[in-house]
Amino acid sequence: MIQHHGIGDTSHRSFLLGACAQAAGQSGLPPIAIRAAAVVALCLWLQLTIALYCVAAVAFRLRA
Repeated sequence: MIQHHGIGDTSHRSFLLGACAQAAGQSGLPPIAIRAAAVVALCLWLQLTIALYCVAAVAFRLRA
């Protein structure tokens, strides 16, 4: 059995800085839709997507 420590179950939010999960939480879209869009964007625009993902991750961390 997997045990999660801390407040609430945030294990799905911490994978790769949690930018997709945070974006899904704020937009109301399912996390899988945001992650799928991120994968497509990575395939089409690798460097731009990585840069925007990092910016989003930092912005979400600063807001927390």
